[in-house]
Amino acid sequence: MYVRGASTFDVVATPAPRSSPTDNSVVYNGLASFEEDGDTHEYSLVDGTAYYTRRPGGTDATAPTPAESGCLPSHFVPPIETVLSAIHNAKTATHHVASIAAETTCPGGSLLVFPFAGEDFVLCSKRSSSSVVSSGSSRSPGLSWLQDDGFKIFGSDMNIDVKSSKDYGLTEDDSTNYFGSKIPDHSPCCTSIKYITLATQLNAWNNATFQKRLVDLVLHVSDSSDVATRTIKDTIIVAHSMANLVLGGAIASGMTILDTTSTWVGTSGPMEGSMGSNYLYETCDGALTVVVSGLMKLFGGCPPKPGRASLAYQGSNYSNGKLDHDFTAAQAAYSTNVSAVLCSKNHTGLATIQAAIYKLAANVVPHKSPYNDGIVEFESCSMGLPDEQFGSSSNSKFYETSLNHVDAAFRYGDSLFNDKKRPVKWFECLL
Repeated sequence: MYVRGASTFDVVATPAPRSSPTDNSVVYNGLASFEEDGDTHEYSLVDGTAYYTRRPGGTDATAPTPAESGCLPSHFVPPIETVLSAIHNAKTATHHVASIAAETTCPGGSLLVFPFAGEDFVLCSKRSSSSVVSSGSSRSPGLSWLQDDGFKIFGSDMNIDVKSSKDYGLTEDDSTNYFGSKIPDHSPCCTSIKYITLATQLNAWNNATFQKRLVDLVLHVSDSSDVATRTIKDTIIVAHSMANLVLGGAIASGMTILDTTSTWVGTSGPMEGSMGSNYLYETCDGALTVVVSGLMKLFGGCPPKPGRASLAYQGSNYSNGKLDHDFTAAQAAYSTNVSAVLCSKNHTGLATIQAAIYKLAANVVPHKSPYNDGIVEFESCSMGLPDEQFGSSSNSKFYETSLNHVDAAFRYGDSLFNDKKRPVKWFECLL
């Protein structure tokens, strides 16, 4: 996990009586501070409420920029009491970790293991005057280490880019950092990883030329693929958002065949479209009296660009007969060929700098239901797939999550405290 560019960090937590005349219980106050790009970012937990403060840096002492501060949503407050209760019941970890590894990891101390939030965690307990429990720094198979994954108190730190206005084609690395840094370390079955970044804002997903562009690139990922018959072989395709429609449309039109040796992993696919596009249309048409500038930036502004326009919700007044037909065809290809799917019923997601805009989208966009990731309805993402296939565990092949739309791209890693917010673990367990 990376927080503000730091992979390791300290969180100071101290018990304190709750500041209430009628409540004598104890809460934990905490503080973590990070330096990034000259600014100081502080995360604090005071009397059960989480706060974030940014203190701008710079050398202009005559006109210093004021600090920005605000409280964080309640679901971002870590369940410290629950963690401590789990630690209290920890047992020796000698059967989990080899003795040599244990001595290297926790010299002079005792390794303990405890279950928490669906995972087993190992901690290093050392006797000291301050009775501080320190944690290990390496990972054993099947076990998570506290220091390595961290307490994800306020945030957590392949591939087809669906927001880009540039076409980078097929590359060896993720030049836009769209998918974050976690995937390469959690792809045990992949001999190589390549990224496809297309100008999806500037192209409709059902544009045949655009679909061919994607297929041409995917066919070059594996040497086993048959270019002559347009058959994709020995390839794991991980598609986020609109990329699922592009691939589904290409399969539906006969432009390509997905061989049984290949796997299609889809996340947050708007298989019926997105009400975000309808919101943008209404805004550009002047139908809405209140325009939220942040959402306009998220959706690409007026007039709607071809990619956003092609995501008008199926059957709505901003769609048309051909688009509706193409949606239906792509949905059939999706439900028949996709191997694993991640969809969200709750937009709360991970605690990141982008969480606020997706919360705003969830509240402002006229969604068809409250079950969405801020941009895409659960019903749209799961179109054609039986509801009973979905499970809320990260071990479920069809994963019902509480991630927002950008979290589903793996960019910000996993949550420690919530098994409905672990996209990276879900992906790794699929392979």
